[in-house]
Amino acid sequence: MPGPIPDDDLYGRLGVPADADSSSIERAWRALLKRHHPDVAGTESLEEAKRINVAHDWLADPARRARYDAARIRRARPARTAGGAAPAGQRSRPASARPPGRDAPSSAPAEAPDGLEEVFGPGTAAVRRFLRQAARLSVDDLDRLSVAEVDLGPAMLRHIVPRQLWARVEALETLLDRRLPERALADSGARTAARAFGQAIVLEPFLVHQFADPEPLLEGMRGGWESAVGQARYGPNGREVRALLARLARATPSDAESVAAALDHARVSQRPWPADVPASEYTALRVSAALARRDAAAALRLDAIPSADRARLQEAFAQIAHVAVLRPIFSARDFDALRAPWAAIADVGRDPRPTATVRRA
Repeated sequence: MPGPIPDDDLYGRLGVPADADSSSIERAWRALLKRHHPDVAGTESLEEAKRINVAHDWLADPARRARYDAARIRRARPARTAGGAAPAGQRSRPASARPPGRDAPSSAPAEAPDGLEEVFGPGTAAVRRFLRQAARLSVDDLDRLSVAEVDLGPAMLRHIVPRQLWARVEALETLLDRRLPERALADSGARTAARAFGQAIVLEPFLVHQFADPEPLLEGMRGGWESAVGQARYGPNGREVRALLARLARATPSDAESVAAALDHARVSQRPWPADVPASEYTALRVSAALARRDAAAALRLDAIPSADRARLQEAFAQIAHVAVLRPIFSARDFDALRAPWAAIADVGRDPRPTATVRRA
């Protein structure tokens, strides 16, 4: 038996409009759950992951969605008295009689006209959200974008997309270049990730119509941006990774040589990954690992190290940072084995690994 009908905005939870079709709801659910899964975002995200699942459970089932929509409409209406009239204080007044700034309670503040509807049509709301996000990128967002894996989509797209539709892509790219920070514009990877995400917004309806299974293509186009923006710098194990980087910054050349020698002796892969964990499900964590590798290599004090040894020692530092980031998805036994060569220098806490689970998208 279904539980009580939620009284909050389930569409808002998933970030989709109230008229979103079932495929849009599925895509939003999968993207959000990947971002908020406790294995990726830490145990503090468990409640948010549960809320996302509840929204999906109600909106993905047509019958339950109809019940929710009906209740949502009823709640938006003013209560009625026994005689059918709205109670005093709730009766609607002519617009001219309402105090300034006091439109109907359910009305959202209107945005200033920007002409975007004329260009992007039904996709305008998604375009606006994306442009706002692009204008507010944090330092961590920019750093993550600089190491994200980017797929702009097949080169053939421009040749099969109608000219009028491609003009929308170009219009969005022009708007995007006006909003992205200078650092993002100067970074080819960051700019490409942003453009690919914008292409996915504009072209999704066309690609859904043209391809039997467009989702892999769309996920590739969205992946660089989604795996980088709005995520914790080093993923769910960020506190431990920061402690490790601080320790590496204090390491002596002798310390660095000891770590490199121990790793060489242990024959640990430079980029180990759990054999039973599909890397494709953890794109955000891969970005975290890539950024930690870069930051760890930069932490090595090069002034006292012969130039011939620098690359080897930097790679050793990068390797242990990589392992530290991926601690949440390694088994405890595997992590301890990988950590052994650098345990003496790591000087990090031994916080328990996250154990909370929710189903994955």
